[in-house]
Amino acid sequence: MNKIFWKITLILISIYLAVDSLNGLILRYFNFSISIIYKFFILSIMLIIIIKYNLEYFLIILFIISTFTVIIFLHFLLNIDSLIDFVWSLKYILIIVSYFFFKVLIKNNKINFIKTFFSVSLIIFIFNIFIGILGFGYSQYGGGVSIGTRGLFYGGNEVNLVLIILEIFFLSSSILEKNIKKYFLLSLLFMGIAALLTSKVALFGTLLIILIFPIINFFIKLKSNFLIDKSSYKFFLLSFFIFFVLSPIFLYISLFEMNLIIRISYWLGKTNLITLVLSNRNVWLINDYYFLQKNNDLLNYLVGFGYKKMLSINGKTCEMDLIDEFMLFGIIGVVIIYGFFIIEFLSNMDKKTFLYPYAPYIEFSIILFIIISIVSGHVMNSGLASILIGAVLSLNYYINYISKK
Repeated sequence: MNKIFWKITLILISIYLAVDSLNGLILRYFNFSISIIYKFFILSIMLIIIIKYNLEYFLIILFIISTFTVIIFLHFLLNIDSLIDFVWSLKYILIIVSYFFFKVLIKNNKINFIKTFFSVSLIIFIFNIFIGILGFGYSQYGGGVSIGTRGLFYGGNEVNLVLIILEIFFLSSSILEKNIKKYFLLSLLFMGIAALLTSKVALFGTLLIILIFPIINFFIKLKSNFLIDKSSYKFFLLSFFIFFVLSPIFLYISLFEMNLIIRISYWLGKTNLITLVLSNRNVWLINDYYFLQKNNDLLNYLVGFGYKKMLSINGKTCEMDLIDEFMLFGIIGVVIIYGFFIIEFLSNMDKKTFLYPYAPYIEFSIILFIIISIVSGHVMNSGLASILIGAVLSLNYYINYISKK
């Protein structure tokens, strides 16, 4: 494919967060989404490229699409169908298609395409947080007092995931470049953004990545050289300094400057600590459990109960992906959705880190994604983060050819 086509493709994919920002405004004032139309369009472009370069990847995607098509068709026959069934399946399929698309790029030595994509995404993300500080866009939590910000992005939980994915790419890249100054400055930037978001996932996910990535690097170097690498030792000490010395400052900003303490104090007086930490998800989970005890039809267990039934139980989804995906797509859907991440994790374990430098960081990230999806949700059905998830997972297949030679 010619250079003009690649440039157009890069632009269209790279600005998808900008389209989601515009979508946030349109949803607020007109209650209409342009994001899903746009993503369906770029999904089609990705599929065209995948078909041209790797038919095997396309056949895997076709199998997944066919599986969800059958599930949705059975929902129609059972009279439990909903437009949300299609939308959720499309969001997950976008993760898979994006993953194979970026994998094709890596295998065709277009890693700079991916780096540009992440850089543009970071700029758009920072812009949203900046205008949020100025008072535009959405608060992270509503109520009598505005708490936190997420800019123009509509989905608050999904914004947290976008932040974590950007951290995974830029912090792991900084370590691989042995650029300790870059790592330090980016860590401060990401902690500052997490403090402004005021979300538990953003705050603790950010601190965990900042702490764990240098530890991973430290033990990789120790294992390969049986000596303490100088740069890895510096990253190791820096991560502890950030975690134990600087992080309390950003936690203070989140609690007192962004008013998070008001929300915590309010809910702590009304509920127990577990319910507060899980944001009421444990209550919704119990309601789903009682529903499943009374409704144990085998076919529904296999293909799900449908979105309308989910709403009738709690008035909303449980916001735990494992439960929500089971309720919507059944055991078959859960196996397909989580199976992809588990297969990626297992296939990653045998990779030599000197050849596949991103592999150990992505391996940890897959575990983190699964934990977040189970505890907090909005990972497997994240429209905002779906393309970024696929992109970051594809880094498993980036080969360091310099080391190889």
